[in-house]
Amino acid sequence: MTQTTEASERRVPKQARSEQRVAAILAAAEEVIAQNGFDGTTLTEVARRAGTSIGSLYQYFPDKPAVAAALASRYGAELADLWAARMVDATDLSPRGLAARIIDIVLGFKQDRPAYLQLVSSVPGYRHSDQNRQRLRSCIAAVLAPRLGPGGDQRAPIVTELVIETVKSLTNALGPASDKAAVTGEYAIMLQSYFEAVLTA
Repeated sequence: MTQTTEASERRVPKQARSEQRVAAILAAAEEVIAQNGFDGTTLTEVARRAGTSIGSLYQYFPDKPAVAAALASRYGAELADLWAARMVDATDLSPRGLAARIIDIVLGFKQDRPAYLQLVSSVPGYRHSDQNRQRLRSCIAAVLAPRLGPGGDQRAPIVTELVIETVKSLTNALGPASDKAAVTGEYAIMLQSYFEAVLTA
């Protein structure tokens, strides 16, 4: 019994150090990707900013796609949490207010996670996990279904998918050279018009 306890106590600090190192590497990767783009990012620079050796980095991430996958996993979970929190009180918003809320969610996440747009636009097949994708869809559908009139539960998945595709399009349109105010203004009009057409309450 004593040997097992002592072994466990030896492993915990090592695991904690590993988690801290991974967190430092991903934080550094976010900085470098946000500044240089995904294609312009090197793992050598990521390791330097993380304060670790390139060999240590390779123990956790063998290449750049592995770093991108780890960030995608983190971003997917954060986005699902963010949408759930921001949409919980959106049931009674006007079409204009609902459109504004959605635009605000996109802009807020872009500001908090500047590497996100770089990954979405540069990494082939960038994708969040099915679990996080379903969580996000469920929270949007829960807001829309009661407001779609008879058959709302059946229409909600389709309307939700259209909203998500619009959000994806907005994300891609918010490139570094875009006039962000103009772009978001046009998307707000589009979402508002759509909600005015489909929402009955």
